[in-house]
Amino acid sequence: MTDSRANQFMEKNQQVLLKNEFIKHWLAAVPDQVAVCDDTFLMIGSSGLSKLDGNGDDFPFVIDKIKHHDFKIENQLIISVHKIQNRNFRVEVDQIFFNGSLCYYCKFIDTTELEMLNSELEQSRAQQINIARLTELAELAGGISHEISNPLTIVMAKISYLQSKLSAIDLGIDSEKITESLGKIIHHSNRITKIIKGLKNFSRNDDKELFVKADLKEMLDESFLLTIESIKLKGIQLDMQGFDGRFMVSCRPVQLVQVMVNLLKNSCDALEDTRQPEIKIFSESDGQYVRVFFQDNGPGIPEEIQSKIFNPFFTTKPTGKGTGLGLSLSHHIIRQHEGKLFLDLNHGSSCFCIQLRITL
Repeated sequence: MTDSRANQFMEKNQQVLLKNEFIKHWLAAVPDQVAVCDDTFLMIGSSGLSKLDGNGDDFPFVIDKIKHHDFKIENQLIISVHKIQNRNFRVEVDQIFFNGSLCYYCKFIDTTELEMLNSELEQSRAQQINIARLTELAELAGGISHEISNPLTIVMAKISYLQSKLSAIDLGIDSEKITESLGKIIHHSNRITKIIKGLKNFSRNDDKELFVKADLKEMLDESFLLTIESIKLKGIQLDMQGFDGRFMVSCRPVQLVQVMVNLLKNSCDALEDTRQPEIKIFSESDGQYVRVFFQDNGPGIPEEIQSKIFNPFFTTKPTGKGTGLGLSLSHHIIRQHEGKLFLDLNHGSSCFCIQLRITL
């Protein structure tokens, strides 16, 4: 090699070293997670690319993948998305020049928290829409029940009038059948009246109501009336035991019915794909407290989410089917009653228990 060529070679190497040294000093002042590569994507220097915990690619490996990757062009930037050490990064690659040499400036933007926040925001928006729909439904139920109750009162009065008149008339062989038919009409009309009363109560804000002494069994019966169609439609066997005596508790009855309806509806949803579905409701008491158990033979609640089920907006149901507020609100209501609502694992992972103090 001639002296001239040797000098040129040494000068070129010196320029490369100076360029690389300049880049390293420049990167040291950059707060972002960045890397600078030469025109072959060989890393010259980096800043902030510390090792992260977890599984996944490391930063140098991702840079090596970049040169073989099909990029998305966005405002002259080459955009790529990678998982690095179990975190999500948006990688922005831009061309830069140092002393006429082409280099690539790679910026790594950690989007993990942002994506989680965006996901939570979307869920929150969906929940707000559902809450608005539920509020409208409650108002609608209150209005409909009022409109139905007026003509139903007239129907009941007319049937009672007919009964009194027919009792004084000998109708021969049809008398018994007619009397029986009128009795059935009155029975089912009374049932409609109870359902309407339950809807009115259910749609009313009961937060400011005083606590009263009420029979737990009567509140359970009201909750059955509000859910019986879902239970029958899905062919669910309802088994109720241990309510021979009267358990009186100090409560806001409407709120306790709301909790019971929610537990029953959750069981109905959980039994969607269960053969021979069954809901068992049973009670036990030590004289001071009464515990009411709602148990179904569905798949139960997985262990990994058992600690989250009472969190607001947490739901495993599809969008539009559940708000994630039912158990959270129920838990809050029972706490207001100085009681407990919990998943009773002693009876399996599909058994909820309401514990309340007995009022003498």
